[in-house]
Amino acid sequence: MIPYARQSISAEDIEAVVDVLQSDWLTQGPTVERFEAAV
Repeated sequence: MIPYARQSISAEDIEAVVDVLQSDWLTQGPTVERFEAAV
C-alpha cells in the first residue's frame, strides 16, 4: 500500500462522533445545523 496522506483525528473529534451516534439524530438535527452555519 502506498500512503498518500496521514489523517489527523483528535480525541475531541472522536468524542463528537460518539455523541452524535448516541443521540436521537443521525441525520439532520442540531449538530448538522451547527456545522452548516459554520461553513
